[in-house]
Amino acid sequence: GFGANLFGNLGLPNTSAYLNPTKIPGLRDIRYVSCGSRHTACVDNSGSVWTFGMNNYGQLGHGDRINRKEPTKIEHISGILSAACGAYHSIFLNGSGTAFSCGRNSYGQLMLGTSARVLKATEVSPLPVPVAYAACGADHSIFLLENDDVYGAGCNSKGQLGNLPQTCKTPTKIPDLCDIIRLSCGYNQTMCINENEQLVILGTGERQQHRFGYYYEKDQKAKQVEGMGERIYAISYGGFHTIFKGVSGRTWVCGRNDAGQLGLGPGAKEYIPKPMLLSEELMAALWEKQTTAKSARK
Repeated sequence: GFGANLFGNLGLPNTSAYLNPTKIPGLRDIRYVSCGSRHTACVDNSGSVWTFGMNNYGQLGHGDRINRKEPTKIEHISGILSAACGAYHSIFLNGSGTAFSCGRNSYGQLMLGTSARVLKATEVSPLPVPVAYAACGADHSIFLLENDDVYGAGCNSKGQLGNLPQTCKTPTKIPDLCDIIRLSCGYNQTMCINENEQLVILGTGERQQHRFGYYYEKDQKAKQVEGMGERIYAISYGGFHTIFKGVSGRTWVCGRNDAGQLGLGPGAKEYIPKPMLLSEELMAALWEKQTTAKSARK
């Protein structure tokens, strides 16, 4: 890991920042990684989940509020395939399509029917169809079911859940999102790829503005992103920036760039509202070794 480590969210012993990638002791055979605001979840090949970092809301899932500077296994869940971290909550998904959630729950983002924080990873009531994939924004959560329906819960103040109520405490179907095959969440946005490999977005970006030039509207309808000239294969969201990969292998970026997070080099604007195509050299470096990692930070 590398970056800030004040709360042990890198799983490394020194709480100062790490400027270079550093191997995390105690983690082996990791297949999936997700990062929250100040915590991290890793899933290994045996289906165990290891969490570390800030735990003030119980987002590490161990049943307490103790921060952990070293990767610690969640003992009471197993067979996990993937993890999704919001700002201060976490969701874990097993091979049967069952989800477990924990952490901050002010808006019902844990999908458990309450708004009380949950310290121990707790099973979410089964949906009509098994969950194929889970993603988290800052305070909202999204499920993609095996039949390609999309369900959401949590905060909807910026339209990130579409036409659902402002707060949803249980998984609720989002009617606007149909035939979805992939999805990802930013701080207060949800982005999906449909079966035609088109981009569909819900929610606003910073300053009430979409990263794609759209503004918040009361109807909160899903919008299709136009103008990229290519079908989209993959999305990766940070809190306030996004990377897209087209079926041709070309890569676009947009969003915040104040810390150079878009990789556009010196002199680039601090905010890119619409997708910008990366150079061939940057694209080759970016996709040469892909990892499965998601982030929602605050």
